[in-house]
Amino acid sequence: MSDGGGGPAPGSRPAEAPAEPREEIARLQAELAAAQRTVDVLVRRLERENASSPPDRRAFLRAIGQLETTVAARQRDLAEREQYFRALFHQSPDAILALDRQGAVLSCNRTAAVAFGAAIVDLIGRPVDRLFAPESGAALTGLLWSGFTGVGDAELEVPPDRRMGFSVARLAGGEVLLVLRDVTQRRRLEEALERARRHAGYGRLAAELAVEITNPLSVVLGRLELMLQRPPSRQDQLVPILEVLADHCRSIDATVGNLRALGQPRPPRPRRLPLADLVARAVAHGSTALRRVRLDVDLADGAWVHVDADHGELALRNLMALVAEGMPRDRRLELRSHRVAGDGVELRLRGEDVRLPPQVMEALRQPAPDPMAPVDPGVGLGLAIAWVLLSENGGRLRVVDEAGGPWELAIWLPAGAADLERAAAVPSVLVVDDDQLLCETVSWMLSGRGMSVRTTRTAEEALRILGVESFDCVLVDLILPGMDGIAFVDQVVQRWPHMADRLVLTTGTDQPAPPTVRMLRKPFDRARLLAALAARGES
Repeated sequence: MSDGGGGPAPGSRPAEAPAEPREEIARLQAELAAAQRTVDVLVRRLERENASSPPDRRAFLRAIGQLETTVAARQRDLAEREQYFRALFHQSPDAILALDRQGAVLSCNRTAAVAFGAAIVDLIGRPVDRLFAPESGAALTGLLWSGFTGVGDAELEVPPDRRMGFSVARLAGGEVLLVLRDVTQRRRLEEALERARRHAGYGRLAAELAVEITNPLSVVLGRLELMLQRPPSRQDQLVPILEVLADHCRSIDATVGNLRALGQPRPPRPRRLPLADLVARAVAHGSTALRRVRLDVDLADGAWVHVDADHGELALRNLMALVAEGMPRDRRLELRSHRVAGDGVELRLRGEDVRLPPQVMEALRQPAPDPMAPVDPGVGLGLAIAWVLLSENGGRLRVVDEAGGPWELAIWLPAGAADLERAAAVPSVLVVDDDQLLCETVSWMLSGRGMSVRTTRTAEEALRILGVESFDCVLVDLILPGMDGIAFVDQVVQRWPHMADRLVLTTGTDQPAPPTVRMLRKPFDRARLLAALAARGES
C-alpha cells in the first residue's frame, strides 16, 4: 500500500525535458550554413557563366550602337529630303494642288495661291471645280471621277482670261495630285505669231491673185485691142485668137471659183458618180498651166466615187494645176488610179521634173488640217482650198515617196456605197458635243443625205430632247461639261432600253470602249462616221 509520498512509482520512466533554446538556435544556424553553402555554389556557377559571356555582350551592344547611328543618319537624310521637296513644292513654277477623294483641296503651293488669287489657307477645303470657269470645272470633275491620269489634252479656263494646261497623278490612299501650268502668255505669243504668219500669207496670196488675174486679163485685153486695130480677114486667123481668149477666160473663172469657195463655203452635196466623169470635168476646165504639159490619164474601168461633183472637180483642178505649174513645158503629167478598194479610190498624180516651193512641200507632208480651220493662204490659194474640199468630202491628200522614184501626190476619194446604203436607215441623228465647230462639221458631213441632224452641247439637254423626240442614232462625246458621255449612256439605257444599240461614243483619248457601246475615235472623216452610223445593231 502506498504511503501517499510524492516519489515515482517503482519501474516507471521519468518524462523527457524540452530542448533548450540554445539548441534550437544551433540547429537553425546549421541549416542556415547549409543554405549559405548552396548560395555560394550558385554564385560561383553564375560567375563562371558570366565570365564567358562578355565578348558576345559587347558585340550586341556594339550592334545596337551602329543601328542607332544608322537610324539617326536616316532621320537626318529624311529631314533634308523633306526640306528639299518642300522647297521644290513651294518654289515650283507650276501650281500644285493635292485633292481628297471628293475633289476638295487638301494642300497647295504658293504658285497655286498666286494663280487663283487667294491665300493658301483660303484654298484648303474648297472644291477644285470652283476654282475654274464652270465648263472647265465640270470637265475636270468628270475626268477625276472617271479615274483619268496623265496629261490632259485640253486646257482649263481660270476667270477672267487665263488658260492652264494640267496633269493628274494618283497618290496612295485615293488622293489626287493636280499640277497646273499657266499657258496664257504662251498662247498669246502663239496667236500673235500665227497672226503675223497669216498676214504674211495673205500678202503672198494677194500677189498670187494679182498674177493669176492680171496676166490672163492682160492677154485678153491685148488680143482684143489687136483684133480691133487689125481685124482678122480670114476665119482661120480668128480661131486661134478666140481659143487663146477662151483659155485665159477659163483661168480667170478658175481663180474666181477658188475665191468663191473661200469666201462663201457651202456644205457638200455628195453623190455617186463615175471617176472618169469627174476627171474629165476637171481636165476640161483646167488652167492654162495644164495645157503647157502633156497630160496622161489612166483610170480603172468602172471606178465610182461619192463626192460633191463641184467640190471634187475644183479640188482635182487645183491639184493638177499645182503640179503642172511646177513643171517645165512639154513634160508629162500622169494621173492614174493607183488603188481601187471597197471604200474608195486612190489617185496618183506625178509630174516629170516637177519642182514645188519648199513651204508647199512641207505643207503637203503635214497631216490634213481641220476642215473648219481657217484656210492657210501661205501654201497658195489653190492647194489650201483643195485640201479643205477633200476633207469636207471625206477625202485625203498626202505625198508618197516611192523608193528609187519621184514623189507622187496621192488623192483618196471615198466610194462609200455600202456604208451609204446601210446608213440610209439612220435618217435622224442627235449630236452631243461641247465643241460647236465639231457639231457643225458633223452636220456638214451628213448633209445632203436626207438625214436630220440636231446638235446640243450638254448631256442634260440631250436627255431632255430625247424625252420628247426620237432619233435613229445618238453621237455623244465622252468628255462633256457636267454629266459625261458614260453617265449619259447609262441614263439613256435605263430610261429607253430600245436606244441601247443607237448610241455612239466619240473620244480623242485611248480610253477603252464600254461593253456593247460603239466607240468612234477622233479625228474621224466622213467614211468612218458613216461606218459608225451604219454599224447600228452590230455591237
